[in-house]
Amino acid sequence: MSIQQHPHFSHEQRKLDNTTTYIRDVIEGNIPVEGHGAYPWDASAVWRHKRDYIEELQRAQPQPYVGRVDWLCDDDDKVESFYIGKFAIPSQHIYSWRDTLAADLFYQYETDRENGKLLLIREIGIVQAYLNAINDKYVDDSLQEVLGASRFSDAMLIDLLNQHRSGALHDIIATIQAQQYRLIRAPHDQVLIVQGVPGSGKTSIALHRMAYLLYQPSLNFEPKNVLVLGPNRVF
Repeated sequence: MSIQQHPHFSHEQRKLDNTTTYIRDVIEGNIPVEGHGAYPWDASAVWRHKRDYIEELQRAQPQPYVGRVDWLCDDDDKVESFYIGKFAIPSQHIYSWRDTLAADLFYQYETDRENGKLLLIREIGIVQAYLNAINDKYVDDSLQEVLGASRFSDAMLIDLLNQHRSGALHDIIATIQAQQYRLIRAPHDQVLIVQGVPGSGKTSIALHRMAYLLYQPSLNFEPKNVLVLGPNRVF
């Protein structure tokens, strides 16, 4: 089935168009990044936040997100859709893959949370801001009539994995599997050894674990206190 035949292709194309337009407008200064500081030190912190946010948008521009989750909230019986990307873009309902709640749903299919019900997990392939793949890897029974024919196949995952066999390290947030995700977010107060054959992604998992731990404010980890040992600087 071609991507244009997917029942939600038009919706996902509009979502991507709106997101890329927002990113471009912020980078070009057409949409201001809100924030003000009453004192000099506050103003300096706000300025750094704006600078960092724009830098993240620049890095996210070619691939703003890798997937979507639909969630039915028990409190108001309302379906919420949000997306998973490398960086959070709150106004576009995009969460960082390092955000525990969003990532738990996307990577581990946690369907039994007490406060709601998981309806959809969708993988979305975006290359240079171009929508090129949609795969639904979890579809609730209530959506089967509409989305049943577009159920997940391994084709998209296999294509992505093949792209990553060049010998260089890659961002793997689009291909993280449940077991790998559990390693990435394992408790920090332990020695963790990851074993595997060459090319199985051990180093990528370790680096993404480091990024995940640094993202958690409660741990108070700082990049200057992290040591990465490799065979050379290029690695």
